[in-house]
Amino acid sequence: MSAEPPTNAVPIEINGQVHSPHETYAKNAKTTDFIVLTVYDVLSIAQEDELEKLSVNILEDLGDNNFLCEYSPPDLKVLRELKFVRQVDVYRNKFKIPAALETPSLQGAYTLSAFANAAEALHEPDELTVDIFIHDTVCDEKFEDLKHVIAVASGVPPDKRAKIAKDDRIRIIEEVLEPKLMFSENRDTETVFHGGDATNDTVYRGKGQIITVTDTGFDLGSPDDCHPAFTGKVLSLRSVTRKNEPKLSEQQKNDDPHGHGTHVSGILLGGHFNTTKGSIGGVAPEAHLIVQSLFKNPDRPFVLPMDLRDIIAVPYAQGSRILSNSWGRGVTGKAQQLEYGGTPKTVDGFIRENPEVLICFSAGNDNLRAPGQPTVGLDAGAKNVLTVGATGNQDSPDQMYDRSSMGPTKEGRPKPDVVASGTDIYAALSGRFG
Repeated sequence: MSAEPPTNAVPIEINGQVHSPHETYAKNAKTTDFIVLTVYDVLSIAQEDELEKLSVNILEDLGDNNFLCEYSPPDLKVLRELKFVRQVDVYRNKFKIPAALETPSLQGAYTLSAFANAAEALHEPDELTVDIFIHDTVCDEKFEDLKHVIAVASGVPPDKRAKIAKDDRIRIIEEVLEPKLMFSENRDTETVFHGGDATNDTVYRGKGQIITVTDTGFDLGSPDDCHPAFTGKVLSLRSVTRKNEPKLSEQQKNDDPHGHGTHVSGILLGGHFNTTKGSIGGVAPEAHLIVQSLFKNPDRPFVLPMDLRDIIAVPYAQGSRILSNSWGRGVTGKAQQLEYGGTPKTVDGFIRENPEVLICFSAGNDNLRAPGQPTVGLDAGAKNVLTVGATGNQDSPDQMYDRSSMGPTKEGRPKPDVVASGTDIYAALSGRFG
């Protein structure tokens, strides 16, 4: 049953889906614990305290003065009567299915599964791979029976997504894109992993900082038996994707069979070492290093964990306040940007809770897929991260690298935030390559 909305109620857009309260406006919240609260202006601390006393738990700032909130009481009238509140409605099921999933022209060629790796079976050609995100406040006990819903969702066609979205615990169903390592794909190995020196000649050399690199692993997998650029610098090595491989030694679980992770680590904080090209070093040679390996196998060199907070919270607990990510999800198979969604929201939420942390993402290398069009990636488009684009080599340091992804984001946020040398850089090479 619908209630009468206020005369000044405004349409709400979430995940590309628009709903006007003048079409339907919830009479109460008996069937859900999640609402969208719209205010007139930035909330003051006193107003936030007043909402908290009324059992409102703000989960997410949706933009345009809209907030996704957990709210268990069925009565919405008490919130609607607050002078600073414009309108209050339930979190509608349509918001859980981004418009891009319903628009064929915006879809890439993917298959549908409950999570990224859940279904290996055959699927219909018009199906997508999706992630199903539950609300942050759904406890483990409430999640147990939801596992069955997710299992059933694996492989269902697009017309079944609305049925899945009816479950109140589900926050959003998103298209899955496999993350890519950010390096030029059209260059030979020698050029990818070597080039101009990244040496820092300023007074800022990273002293007292711990930098975390989440990538393909580290050198030979040992903090002691390693490239001379890293001697005495490695605080911790952690394997996320190979930790349960029984046939691998601890060193093999942490090594870098791809080379990208070692190279990035060397650019960031490698100590000086002599080469035929002269002395080579990183930009923060006095910093210390944590490396998290997400290398799975040669066919899948980089696989994200189910919960992205895992690769943020663990190094944070170890004292790292700078997290470097030279990977990301770029544009879809049809060169379309993805809307701000689950994973960037996870990163933004962590930074909001821990404002002293700096999380950096590569802007991406998709510019030539859609020249002149915005191509900055999904993860790089997060609001609170530092997004880094690439300039050319020493022959054109004042120009963008022609492949470096350009902004703005799908929502119009300016990105990248900064640019830095991103091509033809000399740095340490993984011992796995000799």
